[in-house]
Amino acid sequence: MTDADSTPSGDLVLDLEGRDAAALLEDATWAYGRAVAGADAGPTAEIRISVSARDLEELLVAWLNELIVLLETRGFVAMNAVASATENREDEERWQASGTVSGFILEKGVAPLLIPKAATYHDLKVRRQSGILKARVVVDL
Repeated sequence: MTDADSTPSGDLVLDLEGRDAAALLEDATWAYGRAVAGADAGPTAEIRISVSARDLEELLVAWLNELIVLLETRGFVAMNAVASATENREDEERWQASGTVSGFILEKGVAPLLIPKAATYHDLKVRRQSGILKARVVVDL
């Protein structure tokens, strides 16, 4: 079950899970959107994103940071994603992920509930438990 909480320092903590890497990224998008905007205002825009990384932890951080950049630069709040992720063990950037992110553009003068700065590697570990990938990500606010 996905959950969003905060640390004593006020950072956002996302507890994520998915059957595979793509589902984990989709869950991260969903949890991020709910934390940043609360209820879904209805998808009014779709944006394609892609990231690459050396491992799953880096892939998850890169994906979330891409969502944060979209909020900062376009006012786009990502609420859902349809993602794909592949691993190529022969490439240095062995993980590739891409997807269509749906969400909405904040209206002028409307602020998000939270203003994320960056997803971090603090205590980040992607692990498989009972066939499900699980991760906890701390996002600086």
